[in-house]
Amino acid sequence: MTLRLGAAVVIAAWAATVAGPAGAEERAWAATVGASWTDYSQFDDTSFGLDVTMSRRITSWLAADAQLGFSPSDLGARAFSGSRFEGYLGLRGGPRIGAHQLFAAIRPGFVSLSEASEPIFCLAIFPPTLGCSLADGETLFALQLGGGLELVPSESSVVRVEAGSLLLKYPGPAIAKGFEVFEDSLWSHNLRLGVSVGLRF
Repeated sequence: MTLRLGAAVVIAAWAATVAGPAGAEERAWAATVGASWTDYSQFDDTSFGLDVTMSRRITSWLAADAQLGFSPSDLGARAFSGSRFEGYLGLRGGPRIGAHQLFAAIRPGFVSLSEASEPIFCLAIFPPTLGCSLADGETLFALQLGGGLELVPSESSVVRVEAGSLLLKYPGPAIAKGFEVFEDSLWSHNLRLGVSVGLRF
């Protein structure tokens, strides 16, 4: 169900890029750079990242977002990933308050975990702990669900603040936090906060 929903959002976002904005006065495109903080709940660790987003406004209340991000820091108390690369394509929309907007967003995509920057010690048990199962590098299906505020300080500038959940699908079998054993896959909610600034054109 989640994969079908993600595919539907991606198709809708792609199709929307060929449509023009609702009003002639509306600047259709925006490019932003930002910072994000993700609390990886399975590992009790927070990762800082940088991202770039290209947005295409479809109507006065709906826009399509394409986002790429990179987190250069280690992840885990015993670091099993040296960095993360992320990509998302989705939709963002909500009511306008003058030039500004309250929005909700859904963006399916991926999080690609690099391998551990240094060798880590793992017990020879089956299934392995989640960190050890990811230490050789893994690309995970991800889904951003969030909401926030878009401010338009001037005709050509934009500021966005967003908070929400990053859902990650971990592969099994593995031992998760709290010694929970899962055989197939595990969905995990992770708090995500972000702020970005950019230009409209």
